[in-house]
Amino acid sequence: MGDAGKPTVAVHILPGTPEEVARNRENLRYVTEQICSEKNGCATKVTIDWDSDCTGKLFDRKGRVP
Repeated sequence: MGDAGKPTVAVHILPGTPEEVARNRENLRYVTEQICSEKNGCATKVTIDWDSDCTGKLFDRKGRVP
């Protein structure tokens, strides 16, 4: 099955308290750590750089939310 076209992506940024933001970030870090640990076959520590401006080669900034 090939590509079905260009999908439309809607991004909704909801307001949140600093506590909710911190909890969501920790949940994302935890899930990422679990996935990486399973993939690597051993415990893997994950650190997410929340202050990164995403200018590295990994991100091409296409579709980036302003």
